[in-house]
Amino acid sequence: MTIVESLGLCFGIWDRSKFIQNAFVAKRCRDLTLFYIKSCFPNSTYIEHENIEELIRTAAATKSRWLLVQANGHMLLRFDFYQHLEKVLIDAQSTFLVMGHILDRKHEYFEIHNQCFLINLDLYRKLDRPRFGTDQSPGVVLPKPVRSPDNFHDDYTPPWLMPDGTQTSDYTNLHDGHEIIAASLRAGLRVQGFPKELRDRKHFLYPEATASAFEKCLRDPMIAPDQSLNQGQRRFLNGMRQNWFACRSSIFLFNTDDIRNTQRVLPGHHKLDALYSVASGFRPLKLLATNGFGPSTRVVYFDYSEAALDFRRETLASFDGRNFVDFLKSQNSKYRIGHFQARPREVEDPYPCEAQFAEQFQDVPNYEVLEDLWGKTQEAFGGAAEFQNLWQSTRMLHHSFVHTDLFNTPSAVSDLLQADRAQNVLVWWSNCFTTESTRTFMPVERIEQAYSNFEFILRGRHNPTYVDGFSDDGLLRLGILQN
Repeated sequence: MTIVESLGLCFGIWDRSKFIQNAFVAKRCRDLTLFYIKSCFPNSTYIEHENIEELIRTAAATKSRWLLVQANGHMLLRFDFYQHLEKVLIDAQSTFLVMGHILDRKHEYFEIHNQCFLINLDLYRKLDRPRFGTDQSPGVVLPKPVRSPDNFHDDYTPPWLMPDGTQTSDYTNLHDGHEIIAASLRAGLRVQGFPKELRDRKHFLYPEATASAFEKCLRDPMIAPDQSLNQGQRRFLNGMRQNWFACRSSIFLFNTDDIRNTQRVLPGHHKLDALYSVASGFRPLKLLATNGFGPSTRVVYFDYSEAALDFRRETLASFDGRNFVDFLKSQNSKYRIGHFQARPREVEDPYPCEAQFAEQFQDVPNYEVLEDLWGKTQEAFGGAAEFQNLWQSTRMLHHSFVHTDLFNTPSAVSDLLQADRAQNVLVWWSNCFTTESTRTFMPVERIEQAYSNFEFILRGRHNPTYVDGFSDDGLLRLGILQN
């Protein structure tokens, strides 16, 4: 059961395109919001509406317990956001109606910023479905809260509001969320701000600002974001530009997903005749172990990073399967090593940026983090001894290496696949069609066409093809493809 299922979490997309007033930016930001949801939960569904009241009411008509609303351009960056959210909610089932970014508008009423907020649907139903409330000007009497004395930053971002129980006031120039704040206070409930551990794992592009300049940068990664963009846009674009331009020299030392979840796709007791795999982490080894292999099994590594292919050759030749961190230490003169990735030392980071959006490479690696990742990798294979035995067995197989780009030069690997007449062939392409930088800078139509062409090749083989990888829309393709 996923975290989404265990929490009873429902996703909502607040379509605010009319406020962005730029169709290109609105769509690209919406696509990025959905991309980050589906990169963690590929089969998740969502409710989308431009009217926030309708969106919340629709969610309340389901059996969901929580509604997580995001506006176009808001991104939950990693799976650990949901892990931290789960911890926050375990003891908070009935303590708040709404959690979000609280803004103190001083002489005006408080606001829940539209970028992202969480609604307790059980309490929402019990309180007779109060309105969320959007921007409006007429005067209205609302309960005055007690706000926290501290702020997340500046002087207008309180972590919480509490009911005073007695004071009210007449307010004009009301902002988003004013009615659900008032409903919370009347019910004696605190209004909760996102705690720091959640704020640090999310990001907003503020697409309603500087939309024209933002569009130019989204259309062309060669255009550097300048001071005309807001900070949220600049930080994100700087990271995505680094990923975009440095990807062809990147090496994934470890997989960012949990390889313990690797599933068998071959039927019965069949074993792999050939594995076609991107050169990323240790998941290829897990695919071999899970699906079975023999002395004649072939492994074909294909990747658009020549550095990744070179590193794979070196690993197969020199690593004995005992201590991968010691092996990395022996390679430190050749590579700048981060946590999940490495890069040849002669290749400089083209656009250094914050680690939130791109891997940071230090002259001296953090070996404590690497040891932790290596320990988790060994555990995924059943322990150190099991890993070493498997490594020694698989490194003896026949390996070949193909430099290819599935968007621009797919024939380098597709020709091999078409000519391969083996019965039990598994292809793992990971998330080649759904990377963050690709989704940021590439038109979705081009991504769809490239994936369609690739799947056409897989379906067109003489024998059926077993597959494991994400499609262009972020859904996991796991099983068999045939004409």
